Amino acid sequence: MFKLILKISIRNVFANWKQSLSALISIISGFIAIVIFSGYISEIFEFYYELDSKLGMKGHLIIEKEGASSVLGRADVWEYSLNSQDQKTIFDFLNHNNDIIEAKARFLRISGSIDTNESSNIYRGLAYDPNEGAAIRTKKWEKNTYFGRPLSKTDEESEVMVIGLRLAQKLNCLPDPMPLLDDYFIQLEQSSVDRPLNCREQNFQVLGMTEKSQVNALDINAIGSYDLGYKEYDERFISLPLSVAQKLFDTDKISYIVVTLKSKELIAQFNKQLNEYFKNNLSHVLSQKWEDHPLGEFYTNTKSLLTVFRNFVMLIVLFVVGMSVFNTFIKLIKERTKEVGMFRSLGFNPKFIRKLYVCEALVLALLGCVIGIVISYIFSSAINFSSITYDSGLFSFKKPLRINTEFFIYIQTIAIIVLIATTAAFVAIRKPSKENIIKLLLHS
Repeated sequence: MFKLILKISIRNVFANWKQSLSALISIISGFIAIVIFSGYISEIFEFYYELDSKLGMKGHLIIEKEGASSVLGRADVWEYSLNSQDQKTIFDFLNHNNDIIEAKARFLRISGSIDTNESSNIYRGLAYDPNEGAAIRTKKWEKNTYFGRPLSKTDEESEVMVIGLRLAQKLNCLPDPMPLLDDYFIQLEQSSVDRPLNCREQNFQVLGMTEKSQVNALDINAIGSYDLGYKEYDERFISLPLSVAQKLFDTDKISYIVVTLKSKELIAQFNKQLNEYFKNNLSHVLSQKWEDHPLGEFYTNTKSLLTVFRNFVMLIVLFVVGMSVFNTFIKLIKERTKEVGMFRSLGFNPKFIRKLYVCEALVLALLGCVIGIVISYIFSSAINFSSITYDSGLFSFKKPLRINTEFFIYIQTIAIIVLIATTAAFVAIRKPSKENIIKLLLHS
């Protein structure tokens, strides 16, 4: 029976091509609208996630002393740091699970001042294991500096630093005015491009206060610079190799450890195992997914806001698409009322007729989706290769305009369009299929 219904439905689509065309255009338009919007929002989510987890080196899990990221913990950094014994106990467990760990790196929060012959600037930043940090960033973001070289391209013992772009401008390392960075992220991805960092002074005196309240200083060379995205951070941010920072602050302590796993599916289970291990061996240490950590608070809040925005706009898009398709099918079936009467006069029952027209809607929906996939993919690819940027309102740099072309988005949209089209056809044919045969045949 289904083969017969399908055969008649396909024939009807082409036999009534004028009416079918209007329905097809509505379906294609709806498909493209849903795919493009879903792909855009999906890409934004991925962009922010990659910005933090990879380029921002937050990885998958953050291990630190419980309370270290609280107000009290930030006020007393050394008290809430991990000492050498803590680190050994943690790495014993991590090294035992190297088969599922992609990368792990140690981080130390640092602050102090940078002095030049002309000025003194307050800094806040991070020190980390350069090579391990590069592994967390992955190959794509291994070179995270826009000007100069990253820390991973130097000897770990070298007394060098990477600084924020606006701090680099203050230290006379960049041309004045600040270069326009409309395509900052697009060019940052082109890691092969060499943009030297030329500072007026060769070395800068970097000062820091040790745990014993003693002020130490080192002459450190700035070798690279990049934009953190937030002006207030960018004006003060520096990063040092961990060994150099520990020398400056006369300590072997660290603030936290970042772990990246080989698969996202392992995060929840491994995090649970870590905390069980800490419960038995280091009760004052805690492991968290970076999204649940205070470092991920901005990402989480932004994602929540965008989710509300996406759901609201998607409801509007679905309503408009649904009404358009529904009205088209109402009109299409109304124009073919005599055809419905003919089927009834030939002895076909209302249930068969409903199945026939719903199947026709299914054929139209699938045909429209196939055409929509081709148009959407071509349009999305053109946008992605166009290097268009726009002001996102959240960062100091402009964000590349891109549309996600993941397979799942297309499959999800096909399901939505098929559901809308078949529901619209069922509602539209339900009443006519039960009408009096004579009335249907006399319809004009």
